[in-house]
Amino acid sequence: MSKSLRLSCGILVLAAAVIAATSGTVRAQKVLRWKFTSGQTFHFVMTQEQAQKVKLGTTPMTMTMTMIMTMTQKIESVDPQGVASITQTIDRVQMKMTSPQGIGMDYDSASGKPPEGLAPMFEAMVKKPFTLKVDPQGKVSEMKLPQGFLESVNKIAGNQMGGLFSEEGMQQMTGQGMAVLPEKPVSPGDTWSNTLAMSMPALGKMTAKFTFRYEGTEKRDGKQLEKIATTMEMDIVPDKEKPQPFQIKITDQKIQGTSYFDNEAGQLVETKTGGTMKMSMVVGNQQIEQDIDMNQTFRLAPSETPAKSAAPEKP
Repeated sequence: MSKSLRLSCGILVLAAAVIAATSGTVRAQKVLRWKFTSGQTFHFVMTQEQAQKVKLGTTPMTMTMTMIMTMTQKIESVDPQGVASITQTIDRVQMKMTSPQGIGMDYDSASGKPPEGLAPMFEAMVKKPFTLKVDPQGKVSEMKLPQGFLESVNKIAGNQMGGLFSEEGMQQMTGQGMAVLPEKPVSPGDTWSNTLAMSMPALGKMTAKFTFRYEGTEKRDGKQLEKIATTMEMDIVPDKEKPQPFQIKITDQKIQGTSYFDNEAGQLVETKTGGTMKMSMVVGNQQIEQDIDMNQTFRLAPSETPAKSAAPEKP
C-alpha cells in the first residue's frame, strides 16, 4: 500500500471516529422539561433539620430545629405554550425547637392547640392557597398570595425579613424549589445556574447562587431518573445607606445537594440538600459566632394519597 493510500485511509478512519464521537454526543444530549396536565394533583413532603452552635463571648450554646411540611399542588390549567396555572397549599406544619435552657417549641398545625412563639407565623401560612404560573423550564412568572397573608406574616416577623415575605421574594424561592431546568439540551457534565437576590431590612442584601450539574440518568424504584447535582453559595452584603441592627458575615460554607427528575413524566421526584455554614455576627458591641449544620429533603408523595409526615432523612 502506497504512503498516499495509507494516509487517505488514516484520514477516513479518523473522520469516521470523529463522526461517531460527535453523533454519540448529540444522542446523549437531552432536553429536560416540566410537563403539566390540567387536573393533576401532587403531594409533597419537605423535611428540614438544623443544628446551630452559637458562641456568645466564651459561652457555647446549641439549638436544634426539625420541621416537616406537607403541601398539595394542583394544576388548574395549562396554556398552549405549556405554562401551568397552579394552586399550591401548605396542608400541615410540624415543628420542634430546643434551646440550651430546655425551652423550646413543639408545634403541629393539625393539633388544634393555640400556636405559641414563632408558631403563629406558620399558622398564617397553613390552609391558605396561593396561585402561581410556571413554564416548562420551571420558571415562576407570576404569584398571587392570599389576601392578608403578607400582613399577618410580616406583623409576626416584625417586618425584619423584608423581601423574603413578599410576592417577589416568595416567587423567587418557589422558583428555586420548582427546580429551574436548563434552557438548552444537556449532556452529562453540563452546568447551568440561577441566582436569588432580595433585600432584608435587618441584614442588607442577601443573594444565593445555585449551580446545577447534569449527572446523567440513574435507576431508582424501577424508573430511569435524571440526576442533577446542586451547589449553593450565599452572601450577605450590608446596605451602606441604611444602618442595620445586625452585621452578619458568612465566613465559610459548603452546601450541596442532589435532585432526581422524572423527565418522562416531567416531574421532580426528590431533592436532598445538606451542608454547613459558619457566620460571624455583631449585635451592638457583642460578637457572636455561629455554626449551622443543615439538611433538607423535598420529595414527591404518591398522588393517590395525601402526603404523610416522615422521619427526617439525611442527604
